[in-house]
Amino acid sequence: MDPITIGAALVGAKKLIEMSSDIKDVASALDNIFSLTKKAEKAKKAAAAGDSSYKSVIADVVTERNNQTLLRNLSIDVDDKYGFGTWAAIQAEHDRRIVVDEENKIKATKELRAKRKADKEFWDKVLYWVGEFGKLLLVLGFRELLICQTMKSVCTTKLFEKRSVLEKIGTTI
Repeated sequence: MDPITIGAALVGAKKLIEMSSDIKDVASALDNIFSLTKKAEKAKKAAAAGDSSYKSVIADVVTERNNQTLLRNLSIDVDDKYGFGTWAAIQAEHDRRIVVDEENKIKATKELRAKRKADKEFWDKVLYWVGEFGKLLLVLGFRELLICQTMKSVCTTKLFEKRSVLEKIGTTI
């Protein structure tokens, strides 16, 4: 993020503080400043290995120091207008909420992992028992096949016995 944009946001927030009567009026400007500052820090880390010319280094350092001065002046203005410690309380609450958000993300990730693990265990059990049921069906089917084969040979044998008896008597089937 361009450091000049942060400076412009700081100047705009300072003007809002001078004109506003309630801190709620300034909240969006302060939020903009904090988000721009975070983006600038991320961009600074990403560009650390980038341009190393004196011109760009001097511009980055001077602009960053100017922005820090403007932010410090803004904090003084907020404390003057809304009471001593207001800026520190705003930053402390902001930091606390960030920590809570990170903890909630970690908690949600753990819960998601636990749910996925439970789902996997459930479907593994379902697959196991479907396999066992399939084995049972195969065994029962094979058993019935054997019984039918045995019965067929028994029936065929009995039929031949009846035929031979009837032939002896002289009757045909």
